[in-house]
Amino acid sequence: MDDDQESQICAERFVARDNFVLVAARKLASLYKTADEALLAEVLVELDAFSYDMSKAVVRTETVRRECESYDRAQAGSLMRIEETQRQIDVLREQLAEAKLVRAQVEEYRAIQAVIDHLPTRATTMALIDREAAEIAELERINADLTRQQETRAKDFALFFNALNALRVGQGEPIDDDEEAPADHAMVDS
Repeated sequence: MDDDQESQICAERFVARDNFVLVAARKLASLYKTADEALLAEVLVELDAFSYDMSKAVVRTETVRRECESYDRAQAGSLMRIEETQRQIDVLREQLAEAKLVRAQVEEYRAIQAVIDHLPTRATTMALIDREAAEIAELERINADLTRQQETRAKDFALFFNALNALRVGQGEPIDDDEEAPADHAMVDS
């Protein structure tokens, strides 16, 4: 609370007691005119009561001022705590977002780990690859052997049918197209 507000409050309180002050001042003025001791004593009692009321008002005003200052300090402290709490909330929000991301990554890792755990080990996989490679090499070798055998047999059949045709031609027999077909077919296959 600033000094202007405090002065205004004190003035308003004084105006509220203005009627009492006017009555006391009028009695005091009339006292000087009449100079009555009893009246003067009565006015002094009233002025003492007024003085006592004013000192109580000053004490109350000072108490109110201190309470206002205390409330202002408490409000400032509360605002500082609110701001600090808001900063902490912001930090905790960031930590929560980071923790959620880490948790999602951990869950993803666990899911991948579960899939990987069901797969054979690297040594088992490499052994399987080696066996399959050996089997492929063996099958390629067998295929090469069979291809050579087929080529050899195709050549043998071609020679056989050529020789047979040569014998028939040499004996004067007509060549049957059906008998030539297997030789031609064998040559086409090779």
